[in-house]
Amino acid sequence: MNDAAPVRTGQAPAGLPDCPAELISPVRAALRSLPAGTQGIAAAVSGGADSAMLALAAAHAARGLGVDLVLFHVHQGLQAQSDEWAMHVQALGALLEVPVHKAGVRVPD
Repeated sequence: MNDAAPVRTGQAPAGLPDCPAELISPVRAALRSLPAGTQGIAAAVSGGADSAMLALAAAHAARGLGVDLVLFHVHQGLQAQSDEWAMHVQALGALLEVPVHKAGVRVPD
């Protein structure tokens, strides 16, 4: 991993929305603890606010350290809003300029 300068609020990498440093720092620390040569990470994103902010913080930390990021979303179809969540995650991936991998599952009745 490239140990680039830390990204502070208001100094987002090109193309990324601002994110509080308090959210980026722990993610950056976790990435720095990965084995040398780690080239990429993935974040599971439901589409809710918590996972969206984790994805944003991961995008900042990963980009700052030269690590690739991929978002994963599982469309479980259990809620009326499931299609909307999937579209939200796809839009988030586009905003963060990272790929989104989706899987659909069918939960038996």
